[in-house]
Parts: sequence; C-alpha cells; structure tokens
Amino acid sequence: MPDLDVNSFLESMVKFVEDKCLTDETPEIPATIARLENEGCQREEAIRLIANLCAIEMLFMQKDGQPFNDERFQLHLNKLPQMPWG
Repeated sequence: MPDLDVNSFLESMVKFVEDKCLTDETPEIPATIARLENEGCQREEAIRLIANLCAIEMLFMQKDGQPFNDERFQLHLNKLPQMPWG
C-alpha cells in the first residue's frame, strides 16, 4: 500500500463506501446505513463507521496477505455502531 496519511486513507474508504451504495454488488452496505439511520445515526457517521471497518479489513489483507474476509466484515457490520475494538 502506498504511503498515505491516515486522513487520506480514511477519506478513500469513505469514498469507497459511498460508491458501493450506488451498486448492487454489496447490498449489506446500504442496508447497514439504513439500519443505523433508523437507530438515530446521521448518514455521514454511518458511512464513516463502515469506512473504518473497510479500513480494518484492508489492513488485515495487507498484514496477513489474505483476501477480504466477507464473513468477518458482515459480522462487524451487524454489530455497528459498536466497533470491533470497542
């Protein structure tokens, strides 16, 4: 992964999540945003929470050299707004 500062990396993850909301390939992302909004979370915060999960998965991919773990990602989506480290 190229050297990026943390803010740039997280902003790229936010863009990734926003882009995924425009496609049908990952319906769990817009569904999680809708659930979080129904629970009182602002849309921007919901997107940022999901972006953080994406960042975590990207770091696992880089560290472990393994593909994106859909099962773990879905598990973490279901637990939002609680973060995996919280």
